Amino acid sequence: MKRYAFFRLLFAFYLLYFALPDAEIYDSSLEGMFWGSWLLFFFFVVGANLARLLQISFGTLMPQSDSKPDIQRQN
Repeated sequence: MKRYAFFRLLFAFYLLYFALPDAEIYDSSLEGMFWGSWLLFFFFVVGANLARLLQISFGTLMPQSDSKPDIQRQN
């Protein structure tokens, strides 16, 4: 599945290549916020696919102990 992550990275950079020349042409702050949100989304996509390519795992959210709890029997 590394191949798919690599293709997604290439596609994301391809789309950024076409969008970048129009980045400075916006008239209102709403257009700037829209461009910024898409740029942030681009960084999320690139980061996720790089983590997939490099096989970076972040572990479990809740740590689990491997040892069994000590149960003492009462006679």
